[in-house]
Amino acid sequence: MDWRKSRNRKKEGSAEPEILPLTERERHMLKEIHELKEANEILKDALGFFVKDRKK
Repeated sequence: MDWRKSRNRKKEGSAEPEILPLTERERHMLKEIHELKEANEILKDALGFFVKDRKK
């Protein structure tokens, strides 16, 4: 069966996407992504602080 036909058949069958439970690895990766985003925000704030301090 062609993948496009299979995909279209899934769309017609249900309006909502199929949600599968997350594996332990996926949960760990999502946690790590969240932590890295927080670290990036902290670094952006620190950069702004040092740039502002340097302009004085």
